[in-house]
Amino acid sequence: MKYNNYSAEDFALDDAFRVHVLHPNAESEVFWEEWIADNPDCVEEVELARQMVLSIQFTEVLVPEEKIDAVVQRINQAIDSEQPQRKKNGYVFWVSRVAAAILLVVISVLSYQLVIDKQGVDLMTEQVTYVTKEVPLGQKSTLTLGDGTKVKLNSGSTFRFPETFSDTLREVYLTGEAFFDVAKNPNKPFVIHSQGVETRVLGTSFNISAYPTSENVSVAVATGKVKVKLSENKKRSEVLIPNQMFVYQKSKGRTFKAEDINLADLLAWKDKRIVFNKSLHDEIIETLERWYGVTFVVNKKLETGTGYTAQFQPNKSLKATLECMKYSLGFEYKLENNIVTLN
Repeated sequence: MKYNNYSAEDFALDDAFRVHVLHPNAESEVFWEEWIADNPDCVEEVELARQMVLSIQFTEVLVPEEKIDAVVQRINQAIDSEQPQRKKNGYVFWVSRVAAAILLVVISVLSYQLVIDKQGVDLMTEQVTYVTKEVPLGQKSTLTLGDGTKVKLNSGSTFRFPETFSDTLREVYLTGEAFFDVAKNPNKPFVIHSQGVETRVLGTSFNISAYPTSENVSVAVATGKVKVKLSENKKRSEVLIPNQMFVYQKSKGRTFKAEDINLADLLAWKDKRIVFNKSLHDEIIETLERWYGVTFVVNKKLETGTGYTAQFQPNKSLKATLECMKYSLGFEYKLENNIVTLN
């Protein structure tokens, strides 16, 4: 393969590698993660090259050839003067190597001026104005973002997004549950942050469930491909295809990937259907509270056994739902002022 014998300098000079480091997207991240996994001996070279690229900022300006020759001569002299210290001091050799590699990048571009960012220099950043959409309990909401992406929010969800996306990234924040149908743009990845999980896509449709009160954060794919990773561990990620789901267990800090999921059940909320599939007491109560915007007072736990399975059609009232459930789950109830008391 092309990169098998590359040094750090070769990587830093490679156009595709530089674009990946400076403007990564889902496809490039998948490619490089898989390549590194297949070539573990190259990890140090790739990391060194990444640091080289990140330390350099280019601005368009012609560099006279005599200046390039002068820099070449000075760096060669510096490297020659450090040769006896290589075996005694590996750091000196590493610094010399980085300097030489940076020079190669300058020469290869020829039409750019090298600018090294100094520590402590404040960079001007564009102020971003965010919009926050909060969906009350018992309601749903649908949004169309400026790029054409459609977002359907479940009850009790909060969604934060910029009024205008940047030129390189579409970044949003979700607490709760939402279904995304992301407008395709290979040059501008779409990234969702949700309860410690980061989901990155280019254009696809998928569901994210990330309620603060729930033990699990899940990402389920309907179409296309998405990349998911934990915010605290960006080196480990999963790539999901349709009918796969990523689950993060918050209390245990564990993740797993489920295959051949029942996507219709997971997305039933979009069609205003309530679906329970081997659900236990806590999940049932939490779902009903969000769905109908009520509070449960539990004097007697639901008799779910190994799990309760049922489906309720759209627009079914809370009272009608409770009447259907009470015989199977062994409870009586009292409904008053949006408070449901189970006995």
